[in-house]
Amino acid sequence: MLKELRAKLTEKTDKKPPAARIQSIAVDGLILVKFNATMFDEFGVDEINDSIEAGGDGFPMSKLLNVEVRAGEYSDRSKLGFWWNVTEYNSTYMKIQLYFDSANYVSSQDEPETLVITFVNRELFFDSGGEFLITKELQKAIKR
Repeated sequence: MLKELRAKLTEKTDKKPPAARIQSIAVDGLILVKFNATMFDEFGVDEINDSIEAGGDGFPMSKLLNVEVRAGEYSDRSKLGFWWNVTEYNSTYMKIQLYFDSANYVSSQDEPETLVITFVNRELFFDSGGEFLITKELQKAIKR
């Protein structure tokens, strides 16, 4: 019996650790983040949104999740003001809505802006098996 238990504990599994990716960024600022595993979703939209506050540079920050827009090479960062909130969060995906002060300026130059999502507190993002999200930061170009 002990031999069988040891074999189970050391048995290799094909299960991949939980990760996230930005699947899409819509023209209206809606971002779809997909998870490759079934995530534990006991905390929800309100907990994430309630942790958002204005950062030192005036851009929104959160204790759980940060959303940043990095200016392209020729862009004027002062024209890229925005706010965000999570509109949906469940075991397979999360939707984030960006609200730009001046949407006309976003990715209007040759080099587009880059959306960066950082999971600040990854220990709060884990799958149904208890494994923490391995993704710390996601990046994707914001194209027009």
